Amino acid sequence: MSKPDPDEVSRQLAARSLANDDPTGWFEVLYRAAEAGETQVPWERTAPNALLAEWAAGSDGHGKRAIVIGFGTGQDSEFIASIGYDTTAFEVAATAVSAARRHFPNSRVDYV
Repeated sequence: MSKPDPDEVSRQLAARSLANDDPTGWFEVLYRAAEAGETQVPWERTAPNALLAEWAAGSDGHGKRAIVIGFGTGQDSEFIASIGYDTTAFEVAATAVSAARRHFPNSRVDYV
């Protein structure tokens, strides 16, 4: 039996959350379901966003700071930190923060 489409799952969770006047609560539900293997995060990638990588080509972030809002699975955050930026990455789902810290245990990124 195949898992439901991750985009559809996220749309359904978002709709329920909005109906309950909790516009960001669905992110936590989604990340918990992904950790349990019930679905996957639709925006999960194994590499940084191609547009971000293109923008940063040749950049040197040493001595500079960056913030990644909505870091998802942490790929963009790790990339930015790898080119020298002092990086803080923010996510509304505590489960996403815990997962990123586990996935990147020696990271220089401050996941919050």
